[in-house]
Amino acid sequence: MVEYIERGKAIAEIDKGDLLVGDNAKWAKEILCRTPTADVVPVVMCKDCKYWKKYENTAGAGCCKKREFSFEYGNEHTFNPITMPDFYCSYGERR
Repeated sequence: MVEYIERGKAIAEIDKGDLLVGDNAKWAKEILCRTPTADVVPVVMCKDCKYWKKYENTAGAGCCKKREFSFEYGNEHTFNPITMPDFYCSYGERR
């Protein structure tokens, strides 16, 4: 699995001066600034999302209250697609 870091946080760690000082710190920051960045967003799994609600009497399944393709049917019931806790989508927002 590829791991990503935030450039600003890495530079802040160098600026603390605990491990690198002087020219070594300058060299390390220069390398960080020249390294290409990746456009990434942290993934929020359904179980950690504020829109997800676990169904009772299921093996961990639940539904997303934000998904656009939910619809109402008869007697004011709403159908939301079932998702598992380890699923994720573009609507994910941490609780």
